[in-house]
Amino acid sequence: MEARDFGGNCSPKVTFAEQVPGLTVRYQRRTPLLQQVVEAAGVLLAGRGGARMLRVLNVTLSRCTVLSQLMRMPLPPLVAPRVLGVDDFALYGDTYATLLVDATTRLPLTLGRDGTLNSSAAGFVSIPASRSSAATVC
Repeated sequence: MEARDFGGNCSPKVTFAEQVPGLTVRYQRRTPLLQQVVEAAGVLLAGRGGARMLRVLNVTLSRCTVLSQLMRMPLPPLVAPRVLGVDDFALYGDTYATLLVDATTRLPLTLGRDGTLNSSAAGFVSIPASRSSAATVC
């Protein structure tokens, strides 16, 4: 890395540091490799557990910093579910809801409340993307 001094004798010193590809990123406090380690710890262990694991690796970060780095990560792309699970249940009193779940990843897709997805079949047909994407409904 090379540091240069621009400005001459009469102006205040301004230092310019070159960005090394793969080693430094502009306006970052961590290298890309260390950022990947922090993100992996955040995904696996979340806040407090990720901070403890990073402390073992001699990286001192707070649980809030680990969580903020986790929130900065982009979400994985959505894919059409192959197997769709449908669950109708009562929240409380006369309030009912329908939950659509991707059965292979077990992640919730949609929660319809107050009769927006009245029955399983009617709710499934009302979602236009599900007509051609899901192979099995259970």
